[in-house]
Amino acid sequence: MSVENYEETPLLGKKPRATSSAWPTMKSIAVGALCVTAGFAGTLVVTGRSSTANSSAALGVPSSAALGVPRVNANYYPKTPATPTTTVSQVNLAMSHDSGCNPGDYAKGPNKINANHGAVTQGVTLEKQYQAGVRVFDIRVTDDAHLFHQWLGMDYKFGVLDRITDLGAAARAANDICIIKLKGSARQVQSVENALGRMTSNADTARGNGKYLATAKEHTDFDSKKTKINDIKGRCFVFPDDRFKAAMNAKKLESGQFRKIMGGDRSFGTIQKVFDLHKAQCKGGNVVRAGFTNTGVFNSPLCMSYKDQAAISTKLNEILANKACSTIFSTDGVESMIGVPDAGIVSQCNVQNHENNAEAAAEETEYTSPENPQIETGKTAA
Repeated sequence: MSVENYEETPLLGKKPRATSSAWPTMKSIAVGALCVTAGFAGTLVVTGRSSTANSSAALGVPSSAALGVPRVNANYYPKTPATPTTTVSQVNLAMSHDSGCNPGDYAKGPNKINANHGAVTQGVTLEKQYQAGVRVFDIRVTDDAHLFHQWLGMDYKFGVLDRITDLGAAARAANDICIIKLKGSARQVQSVENALGRMTSNADTARGNGKYLATAKEHTDFDSKKTKINDIKGRCFVFPDDRFKAAMNAKKLESGQFRKIMGGDRSFGTIQKVFDLHKAQCKGGNVVRAGFTNTGVFNSPLCMSYKDQAAISTKLNEILANKACSTIFSTDGVESMIGVPDAGIVSQCNVQNHENNAEAAAEETEYTSPENPQIETGKTAA
């Protein structure tokens, strides 16, 4: 395990300035009113890095090698086209987690928050996610019409509902499907529907009248096992949480909150856990929703996703090769999974990449934590 230099933060006290693929073993994490403490009795070896680990390579700023991590393959719709008879349940689909929470849309201005804030999950707008290939969106809105993410008990507001309108316009321009899962009240559902504009008939898709929401009847009739992709193109469907599950006929799989908080596939097996769950449930032509998502505390979900993008992409490619079921795969930082990682986000995230930084990894030295006298050089955990 590795622990970097420590820095003070007003909210969390001391935290690692930048962590490797393994978190410190002993932690106290405040999540709202809940305090989770993970640790071992006794002593253990903790190593640190010399100052040379602050090189651009060590911080994950993309080099040609770093940008060569495996991308998610094209075995999902629309990268793999549908036939006229293909139903929604017969294709794999990309979904973004907390889709509206990118740092550039932070409601208090783009300079007030960066990519490594715990409320940030995506790097680009809904429209750009759609253009990259996302067709399923996880939307949460406030009563005052902002996209938001609740983090550590506080609502962090991002873009206004014009972003939803832009998403509808993107679906119309591409003449393709758009499915929104909305977690919220009836009033919040209504505000999203208003932002899209309810179509009164299928002919509205050709009228250029700014109406992008599928008709009420289409919503009622939607069943992923029966609804054909070709029949619902050019408009958006909005389903509250419970209706989304029934409409998509999808079984949700994800790792527990503790794993998602700790993050990192090599330290707590977050990604492997989701992969194992998928392997067990992918059978009989069913629909599985696999959530490769994080809970940002020390790092944002976006940055944690960037840090582990090679591991996530590798597992996703294995999942998408499994023909026994259809998969809706949900990730943070979706643009880095199905598109191209953004060097600016990588720089803000300050992520470590051991595989592409063998030189820095070789410079690890023994380190005694100033916070915990129980951690002593040369001894192992009991």
